[in-house]
Amino acid sequence: SSFCTLLVFGTMFTILVASDLFGEKVNLEVGFTVRPTLKQVVEMVERCYGIEVGDRKGGRDMTGYIGYKVSRFQVYEEGRAKWVDLVSTSQLSDYCQLYAFQPPNPWHKEVRAPIPAPVKAKLAPTCSALAVPDDPSHDEKVSAIFDDMDLNNDRHIDSDEFHRCCSLANLPFSSATLTDLFTKADLNADKLLSYSEFQRFAELYPSLMDALYHRLKFYWEDMRIQTEIDACREAMQRAQDDERRAKADHNERIKAVAAAEGKLQNQEREVHVKVDKLRRAEDEARDAAREVDRSRKEVALKEQDLALQKEKERIKAQAADDFKTETQKATARVGNSERDISNVESFLRQTEQLHSDHNSGTARELSKTESAAVVLLKAQESQKEAAEQKADAEREVMQVTLAIGELDNAIATQQHEERNAQLRHAAAVEHVARCNGIKQDEQAMLQECRGREQEYNAARMAAERRTEDRAKEVAELERQNNDYVNQMQEQNHSETPILHQEIRLREQRDSLEVKENALRNDQKVFYQNTYQPGHSSIRRK
Repeated sequence: SSFCTLLVFGTMFTILVASDLFGEKVNLEVGFTVRPTLKQVVEMVERCYGIEVGDRKGGRDMTGYIGYKVSRFQVYEEGRAKWVDLVSTSQLSDYCQLYAFQPPNPWHKEVRAPIPAPVKAKLAPTCSALAVPDDPSHDEKVSAIFDDMDLNNDRHIDSDEFHRCCSLANLPFSSATLTDLFTKADLNADKLLSYSEFQRFAELYPSLMDALYHRLKFYWEDMRIQTEIDACREAMQRAQDDERRAKADHNERIKAVAAAEGKLQNQEREVHVKVDKLRRAEDEARDAAREVDRSRKEVALKEQDLALQKEKERIKAQAADDFKTETQKATARVGNSERDISNVESFLRQTEQLHSDHNSGTARELSKTESAAVVLLKAQESQKEAAEQKADAEREVMQVTLAIGELDNAIATQQHEERNAQLRHAAAVEHVARCNGIKQDEQAMLQECRGREQEYNAARMAAERRTEDRAKEVAELERQNNDYVNQMQEQNHSETPILHQEIRLREQRDSLEVKENALRNDQKVFYQNTYQPGHSSIRRK
């Protein structure tokens, strides 16, 4: 859609501009179709506040006042909560707050007061010259020019509006010439041009009207093209910024992918190390289990040996007890035999007869006694041997008991080591599982980083394409604008002599009309004086 259509259907970019008028703060809401250039902001603010000055001046003496002018702007930055100088259009945002400073003048003094709530500016950008058909009639041209000159829409044109519009159209006339033209158009001398007065003025200066129409149309067309160029440049700048950000993001993603790959490799190495440790822990646990089994088997064998030794000891103790019993019996028999021998010897002395009679019996008893003594000696030897065997068996039992205790301690140690190995194995399994989870997370993150890298790469390529397209579009618009400006400059250059000639011819025509009117008045007076009744200057013959 055209620039004019955007203006008709509403603004797309709004700026709040505060300033001081006659000792009080004013805040206007100024609309634009797109983000304006600084030059366009200055022009629009000066036009809007020019209307405000006209509405607020009242009966003040404004002699020497050249109109509202802007010396500089400041913009309020919300993020920093401070006012800064406006030096670039990039500082502008929709509904941003500006403050317009004026050159020193006696009419508008800056006052320390809060900025009031904004009100809509009475002046809106117009382009009536662009809203007419391509081949307009003279009346359509006049109506469009009048609408463009009538800045405050009061259906009258004052001298300031007339001068401003002619200056906007870049007419090759001095300020005095423009003032003279305005005076000629102001038939009732009320310092305002009505539409009928402007129509009469247009009939007198048709070439000037054509020049105003085409130059105003050129102005708005040039503004539209410049606005499009600025918008394209800003879009190209944004595309370049997007491209730089995309490249930076792409580089960051590459670094992130490299870092993720490094982490993944480190995690894999750590997993391998932990798996090796887990395997070693499993081997140690199996070795400990085998050692415990072997120790348990040794303990079982030692317990079997101990049981055998105890059984042997019991058998030997039983045999010793039997030998002791037999020894006691033999000792008793020996004692009885000794008593018998003593009795026999005492009786032997008393009677030899009895001795001879009982000699054979004594020999037999002696033989029994000796046999009993031999048996006793053997029994004592057997008892001694049994005691020695018992002592040996007790020592063996003690050794076996000590060995069993050592084996129990070894088993306990092996069982403790087995439990520790099992705990280490469980910890290793848990750590391996955790490492595997981290590895999976790292792999997922790596895949995500690679996906983002592809997205950012696509975004970077798209930004590069947009930048190239915007650059081509800006170049084409600049070429078209340059061609259009050159064409209009040539047209204006050719048109300037025609305008000056029309002004001179109109002046000559006005002068001739004045002379003609004077001549007619002189003629009327002459004839009235000459042909009055009773006049004596003419005699009849």
